[in-house]
Amino acid sequence: PVAMRGPGAADIFDLQEGWYLDFPGDAVDPRCIFETDYGRFSADRPSVVYAHVATEVGRPGMLGLQYWFFWYHNPSKNDHEGDWEFVQLLFEVGTAEEALGTDPIEVGMAQHIGGERADWNDDRIEKDGSRLIVYPARGAHASYFNQEVYLGRSDEFFGCDDTTEPSRRVDTEVVLLPHEVTDRNDEFAWLSFKGRWGQREPGFLNGPTGPAEKARWNEPITWHEELRDASVVIPQGDRFSGVVTAFCSVVEAGSTVVVKAVREPVVVLLLLGLIGYLLLLFFRQTTWSPVTTQPLRARRAAGQILRSSLRFAGQRPFILLAIGLVAIPVSLATSLLQALVQQIPLARDLLSLAGERSETGVGLALLIGGVGSSLSYAIIAGAVAAVIDQPHPSRASWRTAIGPLLSAFVRAAGIVVALFITVVGLPWAIRQIVRYQLIPQAVVLEGAGGKDALGRSSELVRGRWWWTATVFAVLQFVIGIVGMMLALALLVAFPGVPLWLFGIFSSVALVLLMPIFGAVMAFVYGEHIARRKARSTAPAAKVAT
Repeated sequence: PVAMRGPGAADIFDLQEGWYLDFPGDAVDPRCIFETDYGRFSADRPSVVYAHVATEVGRPGMLGLQYWFFWYHNPSKNDHEGDWEFVQLLFEVGTAEEALGTDPIEVGMAQHIGGERADWNDDRIEKDGSRLIVYPARGAHASYFNQEVYLGRSDEFFGCDDTTEPSRRVDTEVVLLPHEVTDRNDEFAWLSFKGRWGQREPGFLNGPTGPAEKARWNEPITWHEELRDASVVIPQGDRFSGVVTAFCSVVEAGSTVVVKAVREPVVVLLLLGLIGYLLLLFFRQTTWSPVTTQPLRARRAAGQILRSSLRFAGQRPFILLAIGLVAIPVSLATSLLQALVQQIPLARDLLSLAGERSETGVGLALLIGGVGSSLSYAIIAGAVAAVIDQPHPSRASWRTAIGPLLSAFVRAAGIVVALFITVVGLPWAIRQIVRYQLIPQAVVLEGAGGKDALGRSSELVRGRWWWTATVFAVLQFVIGIVGMMLALALLVAFPGVPLWLFGIFSSVALVLLMPIFGAVMAFVYGEHIARRKARSTAPAAKVAT
């Protein structure tokens, strides 16, 4: 039940757990009401941080100076009303008077449940004179030392924390809080509120508790000692590989599903049940054995194709690894092209106006990166098909195929990109992407020219477009997830890894995965050929007259 509307500090004094400050609007479906209300409430009011001088029983000679920020709404991942975050300066003194005469020894930044610490003279810390500069993550409010994209993680959060530009400087006024309040008429009577600063919701969507209800209020030293020494920085230059963009998008989509599951578990359970049933149906419908790698042109179900590809990879691992090395120079060439594009005045002005991390910047990045990745795949897939068909193909035959393969790729890429750019041609672009999947095999194994390869690939896929599209989509998903996890594993294992090393690691993932993808599509090509041959040699039906 609603006990009061518009309560003041005295009204919530000493209220216990079970009370909620429910703001207007729905935190999980915020629309724009929270932004509008906050703008109205905060108009002509100073931006305030609440300071708390914190000591801990049993830890003499140490003092924490905490600065608490109150955010009206948390709109990122775990949406909830109200959000209390803070940073802490750690002093090696016993009293506030002593702290005034010395510098802090460390700074702790609260990031969701955990956080990060650094020495006061650490290069990560930015200052304006003696004032600490804090960068809050957009929407999630975790506090960081610098402007980067971070891999945020804690018990209640896993995803991307973004503190990059555009930014707005907010100079704050400091209000000193008492350690505890015992008088209902005290101006800080709200500090004794033990309820929730936000609407009631299940799990992590629930409103947060106030500063004095958190363990760090009374145990600042213990909290500080448990902080990480560094955060995982996602290289800002990695706009073009797609790894970070894909990861952040997947987490964002996943968080939406989780929120839906918390609020409407029955709907999500039914949806998950349907997905599970479809997967079970797929695994039961396809055939998984017998498994053969020869001949290439043979009838194989989707399960047999997958197992045949993995078996071939196990039989010829060093050959596939050598072929996969093609991805590295192509990746470097793609990076060079990206750098050159950014030097074109029109492109540079467009990115500067829109922002490198805007839809325009990301779209340009994915376009260039996608073309480079597709070129790597085309070359690798052609070479893998040649090795499967002829275990020892001649170098001369491969050299003669390079020209037609590049010609076919340029033609196909031009058609697909042109359709994508028109926007209305997007469905046809997707249609052509699937129809062009067998271009490398048509060039290398049949000797088709650049133009003829497009027609031959389309001819083979015709009539089995959906089957080919499903195999292609599943492979892209698996390779994307595996590659993303490998790259992110490097970021977690080595925080602050330089961009060039991260780029090399991403290329290594392509070296390992693309040849297997090429093997799968080679066997898909063989399946199409064998199926067409079986149809053409089938006896004609006799009609009685």
